[in-house]
Amino acid sequence: WYVDKIVQTFSRALPGSISEMMPDYGCPVQAWTIYGLAVPLVTYVLGINPDAYNKSITISPHLPTGWDHAAIYQLPVGGDTISLVIKNNNSSTTYSLTSNANDWRYRLEINGLAGSKYKVNGKVLTAAADEIELKGKANEVEIELMPAHPTKENH
Repeated sequence: WYVDKIVQTFSRALPGSISEMMPDYGCPVQAWTIYGLAVPLVTYVLGINPDAYNKSITISPHLPTGWDHAAIYQLPVGGDTISLVIKNNNSSTTYSLTSNANDWRYRLEINGLAGSKYKVNGKVLTAAADEIELKGKANEVEIELMPAHPTKENH
């Protein structure tokens, strides 16, 4: 709700900017204004949590209900730059991760993944835990969505 309210102020006071204060008063452009949009989207929705010192990034996305895709391109993290694209369809979710650095480690965390089959760069694997270790400059992970278990209420 909060992020949606911020987005609604986009370009009201100044093209390409969001208002500092809502509904639409205050200064149109401030350095901290983007914090209310960028931090929740990058950290919580896309779930990007870097450890640049150790050349490692954990990704634990939580797309809101109704979102079928999300992406961020050319995100600088330490000496690396990453792009992440997430696409949901009716049967699977695909995570495409690209980076400029070859020596970083990435961990994709997905709740409930353990025991499920998934693909990394076309290779079918079975998850031992709720996380997938990734390396290299380009990775594509495809995870089949499990059908909901029927209950008495929806029979």
